[in-house]
Amino acid sequence: LPDVNVICAGIDRLCQAGVEGHTADPHVVRERAKQLLAFSEALATTQASKAEHAEKCNRGIRLVVEAPLGQCGSDGATLGGTYQDSKVCQSKGCADVRPTADNPWIQWVCVFLVVGLTAPYYICTTYRGWFVDEGFAITRNPDARGETPLLDVLQHDFWGTALVPPEGYNTHKSFRPLVTLLYAVEWQASARFGFQGLEMQPMRLLSCMLHSANSVLVLRLLHILRVGRWWTLLGAATFATHPIHIENIVYLVGRADALATTLMLWAILEYLRPTLQSPSKLPCMSYVALAALSAAAGLCKEPGFTVPFFLACAEIVLCARWRHCCGLLIMFAWLGSMRIWYVGGTEAGFGYIDTPVRYQDRWLTRTLSYLFQHAYYAKLMVLPWNQSWDYSYDALPMVHSFEDARMLLVLAAYLGLFSLMAYGLLVSRRRPTIILGVGLVVIPFVPASNLFFLVGTTVGERLLYPCTVGWALLAAGLSEAAPKSGKFAWRCSMAVLLVIYILNSNVRMSHWRGPSALFETDALHWSR
Repeated sequence: LPDVNVICAGIDRLCQAGVEGHTADPHVVRERAKQLLAFSEALATTQASKAEHAEKCNRGIRLVVEAPLGQCGSDGATLGGTYQDSKVCQSKGCADVRPTADNPWIQWVCVFLVVGLTAPYYICTTYRGWFVDEGFAITRNPDARGETPLLDVLQHDFWGTALVPPEGYNTHKSFRPLVTLLYAVEWQASARFGFQGLEMQPMRLLSCMLHSANSVLVLRLLHILRVGRWWTLLGAATFATHPIHIENIVYLVGRADALATTLMLWAILEYLRPTLQSPSKLPCMSYVALAALSAAAGLCKEPGFTVPFFLACAEIVLCARWRHCCGLLIMFAWLGSMRIWYVGGTEAGFGYIDTPVRYQDRWLTRTLSYLFQHAYYAKLMVLPWNQSWDYSYDALPMVHSFEDARMLLVLAAYLGLFSLMAYGLLVSRRRPTIILGVGLVVIPFVPASNLFFLVGTTVGERLLYPCTVGWALLAAGLSEAAPKSGKFAWRCSMAVLLVIYILNSNVRMSHWRGPSALFETDALHWSR
């Protein structure tokens, strides 16, 4: 570097002229220049390892330029502050999650690894049976076979019943026309290309491809949030191999959740990419794309409408731009209101077998039973075991009092959730992945929680598909944030959990090889 006097003279000229209307104290800047010179001399004389060299370089440069001129205000005071002041400045602006450049070859290797983890699931394309409600949703539904005019499809629910049904008929208010139309396209294409009678095979192929694509989108989301490379791979692998996804892959009714998740992830990426790259600006087209993708996701499955609300919460964490936050909340309210108006409200007719909790007389029984269902969902998300395709009737008996031992599971689930939420908020400026993961677990789950709307099933594993995106973010974020003293134990635990997921998902896939095998296996594990 040139002599320090030459540098100081240049600094004087720069400070007097100012940058974009901002000026700074030349004495403070001169001190920073001296620190940088001293640091460069230290680098020239040390023979430290490459890792230590990079760490010192980052620390030395951040000491001088971590807080850019005028980032926190218009008086140029930021440059005259200390490194600690730059943290305060950062807390007033956006979280430090600007995407970092990575070797394209490494990114492609990660993509191939994640897709490779989903490859064993493609065996379901050889299965020839129809399962459970696929008959009502597809094979006996003229809408899904492409035999109904488009305008009529837009007036029917997912099962082919009119949204305003004639007397004696009930509608579930499950309005998912995009999924129904996709079924129709696949059904007609199967007949055209010689798969008549085997329509389920190409349809399951598309479900497999959809899951692989979602796994790659999760990988991309973690990369944009600047999670470490290995932890990014771990989070995407957690999503790719999660055992509850088998129901969404093989069971074509579960396609609705997977397709909604694809559009939700697309919308989130479309919003976060410009937000993190240029926090002060957000193109108008991003809002248009977000509204379109959120509406499309909601027309696949109801949790899709929650995307704007999630992004409004993310705005508070990442940038705290209240104008954008209000706009997102208005978008969420408008989309939700339009959906409720179009289908004629939220009240749906479900029988006792499907939704026994709603028919309980005591308010306490209904409340505790729903809370236990939430806790059971949490157990399925973290460590699914002895899964079932049907939790209706009394598969999960009612909880009548606080003395029931199952309330311990409810307590553990909610304490764990609130603990993660508190920790995520505490480190949200440095590691926003954790609190965003909590949000992606909770917010898409609300429509399935029976808190605001009645759901037509007691517990449905397929309903957790969008929530596992949040679980993947939590797995990656918590792994990266683990303290050095316990990082090895955490890595071993996550490796064991990933192995369990891989083994359990492939075992569960074998259970779905046919209706009789599925029913016999589930009856063995669920004697009730």
